[in-house]
Amino acid sequence: MTFEPENVSGRTGYWLKGSSIEAFVTTAPRIRLAVLRTPGRDNVLGEVNESLLGMKTWLMNPHEDLTDRSEFSELPAHTAEATPAGLTLETAPSAKLGLSLRWEVSVNEKEDGIIVTQTIQNHSEIPQDVAAWSLMIFSENTHIDIPLDSPAHVERDKNPYQLFVYPYSSINDPRMSINDGSLALQVSKAPESGALKVGVVSVSGTAYAKRSGQVLESTVSFDPEGTYPEGGPNITAFVVGNEKNTFGELEHMSPIKRVIPGDQVSMTQHLVLSQR
Repeated sequence: MTFEPENVSGRTGYWLKGSSIEAFVTTAPRIRLAVLRTPGRDNVLGEVNESLLGMKTWLMNPHEDLTDRSEFSELPAHTAEATPAGLTLETAPSAKLGLSLRWEVSVNEKEDGIIVTQTIQNHSEIPQDVAAWSLMIFSENTHIDIPLDSPAHVERDKNPYQLFVYPYSSINDPRMSINDGSLALQVSKAPESGALKVGVVSVSGTAYAKRSGQVLESTVSFDPEGTYPEGGPNITAFVVGNEKNTFGELEHMSPIKRVIPGDQVSMTQHLVLSQR
């Protein structure tokens, strides 16, 4: 398999194609998984806008400002290498944090899915507490399902499903429900409810997004010994539905790691598409 860079809607990147899945990974103006689809079908991620497009790598760094983390996620690929095994992209270190990002993307021929390994390396002169954080952004009319498969030892007396409902969110939000042991979220307009953010501790590390007749299964392995950011969930979802913006985010986190200068933290995400 060989790759040639292409331009799609003003974005430079590469197509990776299997028999039942296609992905367009951009190198500029920033690293994104911009298109993910079954051949001949619509982009399951949908189109929101340039700043809210596709899948990206953010990070959790508790000692830094939110704008610093945003600057990191907007970096273009400094180098891009396409090989028969897949695609490797790497940024220069961010000016504010001294952290670089490397994506290794390949087609999993066995499952006919896409594998994205996201690695953050510390080029600064100080140790930093970092968690890799993958955000997949979906447009309106997407249905997100997160199985509630919490560890058996988790105390369930007061919170039997181990939901983490974040400030400004309501447990009674009409876009959220629990069905057959799964947290269900609908990406739709609900201006009276505001934004919604909820998380779960998931042993399987798997969540689903359904849109345009396709089901996306996304998995990041759970580390039962790890310390996860934002109170402990390894999967979170965020939904906005007002007149200006309507979109949803499905988010995977790695445990927080003390990354010394020259060291790195890495997270591997498996993406598989099926039709419904």
